[in-house]
Formats: sequence, structure tokens, C-alpha cells
Amino acid sequence: MKRKKLTISTFLVSALGLIVMLKAFVYIIEHFVFETTGEDVLKVDESDLNTAFVVVVVLLLIRISYVVVKHRIVRARQTQHINTVVEAKVESFVCAECGKKVSEKVREYCLERPNKFAGQVYCYDHQKTVNL
Repeated sequence: MKRKKLTISTFLVSALGLIVMLKAFVYIIEHFVFETTGEDVLKVDESDLNTAFVVVVVLLLIRISYVVVKHRIVRARQTQHINTVVEAKVESFVCAECGKKVSEKVREYCLERPNKFAGQVYCYDHQKTVNL
């Protein structure tokens, strides 16, 4: 049986659950058990649990922020890559001889005839002069 990988987020959520359960346990002990027995001497100090609770919540918020920022960076890179691909495609609408922009129809015409233009795109004027 393969064991699941424990991530930071899973660890922090588990720690938070454990602390909340301990706080609930202390509350039950103080309010139900000690009241019933009349023991006031056995008070539980919750300051460590409260500190641990705050620390784990802050760490969990930092982790969530990190994941959100990382996701935004990845999305921005993907958008940048798409823009680069679009720019490269637009730049391929130029004549290989003179660099003049050509229409998509002219580009398709040249690319549909690889034997004549060798996979290059030429403007209307230079299509006549190509000798391949």
C-alpha cells in the first residue's frame, strides 16, 4: 500500500485540528469534570495552547498566501508565453526576402507550396522572383 505524501498544508491543518481538539478537551475537563468534583485547585493553563493556536493559524495563512501568489505567477508566465507565441505568429506574416508584412492569405499560399517556396513566406512581388 502506497503512503500519501504529507504536504506542509496538510501538516498545518492537522496541527490546527489537534490544537482545537486539545482546547475542547481542556474546556470539557474544566467545565464539567472539575465543576462536578468541586476541585478549583486543578486549573489548566491554556496560554501555551493559545500561543500554539495563533502560531499555527499564522503559518497556515502564510502558506495559503504563498500558494495563491505562486499560482498567480504561474498564470502570468503562461499568459506571457501565449503572448510570445502570438507575437511570433504575427512576425511570421513577413516576406523572407524584404521583410514586408504580408496578409494571412499570402502566407497560407506560400506555406501550401513547400516545393516552390521551401517553407518560406514571400510577398507578391518576390513570389515571382523565387528560383528554388
